[in-house]
Amino acid sequence: MAGWRSYLPMQATWPAAQPLIDDLRQQAGMHTDSAFDATASHFLLYQADGVPIAYARLRADTCIDSLCILDERPAADAIMDIGAVMLGFIAAETLKQHSTLTIEAASGWLHLLKCLDPDFQHSDHCFTLDTQCIHERWRLAGMTEAVLGETRTHWELLHTQEIREAIVHMTRQAQRSLRIFNPILSHAIFDDAHLADAISALARKSRYTDVRILMVDPRPITQRGHALLNLHRRLSSNVPILKLPHPTDELAETVVIVDDCGIINTAANEEGGLYACFNHRPQARALTETFDYLWHRGVTDTEIRGLAL
Repeated sequence: MAGWRSYLPMQATWPAAQPLIDDLRQQAGMHTDSAFDATASHFLLYQADGVPIAYARLRADTCIDSLCILDERPAADAIMDIGAVMLGFIAAETLKQHSTLTIEAASGWLHLLKCLDPDFQHSDHCFTLDTQCIHERWRLAGMTEAVLGETRTHWELLHTQEIREAIVHMTRQAQRSLRIFNPILSHAIFDDAHLADAISALARKSRYTDVRILMVDPRPITQRGHALLNLHRRLSSNVPILKLPHPTDELAETVVIVDDCGIINTAANEEGGLYACFNHRPQARALTETFDYLWHRGVTDTEIRGLAL
């Protein structure tokens, strides 16, 4: 699937958007009962160039009774992506107040619905789906197949397990460099044997590979133990961990930069949320500049070095 930022979904304001929506319906050859328009929610999906490519209507009873993709759509294999993004966005909005939504029966969407929610229930006239299930599957769809340096999709990361899995998947593809910043090198995210193995493989790949781990307070990892601390003590020169003498707000709480293109960072305009992108070179360059500025102000900590002394 294309992912949640490959297209721009938005809820349209009715009746201000009525002329545009009517035009889209006409282009798609859609015949819709306008009696529901005033009380329904209307959704549009835009391509990167700002051209609307899909439309959906969600009635007040949380039933999607209209869902169309314009004839000018891209290649046929993108239809599933567009439909998934549209349904996922509507599910996320519906989830704020309702636990399920229904979709009027349309055989063309059957495969898509099974992909999003394998346990969906259906009758002769409509499908009933769990909005949480759709939203979760849509939000992370395709991340395990993301290719470092190629895949431009942005994935929203809401849970520590998702952050950890994204870091591991990205690090396993690294060829040149890895930068990690977290004030305490959080156990929930970074104390992971799979991540330690991936970093070890990168550090041993070439004498030119560059691994840098920066933190502020080493006490949690030195007191409780940590997979990356153990790795550092085995490969101190190849997997250095430095301590910042003072806390900083120049980087988000968790920042990962891989091969100057893959990033995990705080999403713009969101409260504390993280996102992963496997190909975002401009942001990676900006984060690297800040990270390296702080790195050169880091110090070696005797508690971190431990047995390496």
